[in-house]
Amino acid sequence: MQLPPRDRHVSDAILDFLRRSGTERSTQRLVAEMFQFIASNFGVDRVSLFLASEDHGRLQPYVSEFASGAPDEAMFEDWQSVDPERFELVTRIRAGETTISIDNPLDPGGLPRDVVERFSLKAFTGFALRSEGRLQGVLMIEGEPEILRARHDEAAEFSQYVAMALANARAFEAEKQRASDAQALLDVGDVLTRTTELIPVLASVAQNCARVTGFERCSVLLIDEISGRLKPVMSQFADGHADLEAWNQFTRSDDDLPIGWQVLQSGEPAAFSDPGKHPDLIPPSWHEPFGIESMIFLPLTAWDQKFGILVLDRRYGGTISAQQMRMAKGVAAQGAAAIGLTRSLATEREAAARLREIDQLKSTFVAAVSHELRTPLTTIIGFGDVLADSASDPETAEFIDLIRRESAHLEALISNLLVTSQMEAGMLDLRYREVDLASIVTEAADLIGRLYPDRRISLEMGENLTLQSADADRLRQVFINLVENAAKYSPADSPIEISAQVDEHQIVRVVVSDEGPGIPDEEKQAIFQRFWRGQGHDLSGTGIGLYLVRALVETHGGRVWAEDRQSDTGARFVVTLPVTSGNDLMESSAA
Repeated sequence: MQLPPRDRHVSDAILDFLRRSGTERSTQRLVAEMFQFIASNFGVDRVSLFLASEDHGRLQPYVSEFASGAPDEAMFEDWQSVDPERFELVTRIRAGETTISIDNPLDPGGLPRDVVERFSLKAFTGFALRSEGRLQGVLMIEGEPEILRARHDEAAEFSQYVAMALANARAFEAEKQRASDAQALLDVGDVLTRTTELIPVLASVAQNCARVTGFERCSVLLIDEISGRLKPVMSQFADGHADLEAWNQFTRSDDDLPIGWQVLQSGEPAAFSDPGKHPDLIPPSWHEPFGIESMIFLPLTAWDQKFGILVLDRRYGGTISAQQMRMAKGVAAQGAAAIGLTRSLATEREAAARLREIDQLKSTFVAAVSHELRTPLTTIIGFGDVLADSASDPETAEFIDLIRRESAHLEALISNLLVTSQMEAGMLDLRYREVDLASIVTEAADLIGRLYPDRRISLEMGENLTLQSADADRLRQVFINLVENAAKYSPADSPIEISAQVDEHQIVRVVVSDEGPGIPDEEKQAIFQRFWRGQGHDLSGTGIGLYLVRALVETHGGRVWAEDRQSDTGARFVVTLPVTSGNDLMESSAA
């Protein structure tokens, strides 16, 4: 047989391949260049390549081609089913051999007889493709023994360069895949930051799960709350295209899906490279109409709740790698968390809406009742004033005075309830005009003085206490509540001091001080909450007086807070109000 002449340029060609392959970042393109180089320079018949998987390092058929370039798809498809790990050739390479030449493929130490006969294998040389101590794969070159021996040294040198180039390309692809996988997980998270609606979240989960695992389609089946069955709610293809006919057919299946309940029960995914072999777990209606040949089922569980399953499928077989399974489990876990979160938020929104509705009904009721109570109360107060003017004996006058005091107290309570309900319903009508704050504070002190005649209320009013824009009735209500609060919590015959001054920033500061038990530090903010009742006393009250004080003061652009008296016991309530407007208060505070 005529041997191919020794080409003195083969070494130069190898170096040229090394320069080009050193920058190649695609395994597929690198292998194509490798095959072209071997066919052009070595005169062999067929070249086959087995690559080690990134997950567990097992060798798997990658490609097998004739040097002539003639395609044989049937042969290649059959070749894909071969398990190289049972080859003696592979065993010897894993043991440390770098090059193995077999003149008679049926001789021991090479390939199994069934493989040799199925693919009509000839004499071959196998090269270990190692880089930095790791086996990247095995290159197998077939041809005439004389040719293989003649090109052995060049092929061995070439295989070393191929191993390095493969290691670089696969490392780059692995890094690129990790970045893509991470981006897919971020995409799902990004959808969650933009919407809490379930359908867009499920669409993102399904499409990204199909994309990162290399499957064609991903479907979401959730447990139906009414029927208790697994019901398809979303299906997305990896490339984003829609197939309405396939979706309609998919949702029409009435067969139960036992494998779905199995993975939900176990909490572990299940993979099938041929679902047709498991009709007891996967009824034909779930895969036959779509030509599905490979499926993964993953549970959607989070926080001890079972929501449903993810189903990945594709129309071709092949092994399912550990990396694919890891990514599928990662997206499924994120999807389950997203489902749980969106459902929790939906439940909270419904509960919040219901609470708002109940609160609105309560406010409406309180407003209606308060309005109805004011009419008879006004009559009682009016006739009480008439009777007071005509009372002839001290005992009758005392009774009438009691009626007037309690009626005034009830009027203040009703006013608080009415204003609170109007304010929370957004219906409070404030009538702004110029008001004399000194007169308002004095009127409030006089009223509380009549209700609590055993309290000594003193006033120290400064000059120029005119507010240019305020609601006199609402501010009167503020100071009635504050002075009554001081009277209620201070001992009989103890002083209540009220002072009001305007500072250089045109801020009016009103201070109401008492000698009561004071307010614990931990309650100084809480006392302004609605319905808050202080601890350590048994005095009656509605818990809305101070809440209303803060709300009305802030409506006027002011502030209110509680603090300890500078000496002895007791509390001080401080109110600040802008002479002009709320905007002026903010500017002055900033200054």
